Amino acid sequence: MSETWFKTYRWRNGIEAVQVERHTDASVWMKGRKRARSGQYENYFQTWDDARNYLLDRAETNVLSLKRQLETAQGELGNVKGMKAP
Repeated sequence: MSETWFKTYRWRNGIEAVQVERHTDASVWMKGRKRARSGQYENYFQTWDDARNYLLDRAETNVLSLKRQLETAQGELGNVKGMKAP
């Protein structure tokens, strides 16, 4: 008997309902094929809320990383603007 699980992708936001035939802590089986629950390109969750929280955490981490990059770039810009000819 299969259960409804929820799949997320690395390259896009969205949650897809999938049918999982069986599962362990590390793997899920769909249509007879074994897949990692947490893989490089896709992740599987038992609840929609868990899948959403994963996407939310990933997006928040991305925003924080981009903010740090922006702060660094703004500092570099300020340094260049503050340069004086010798």
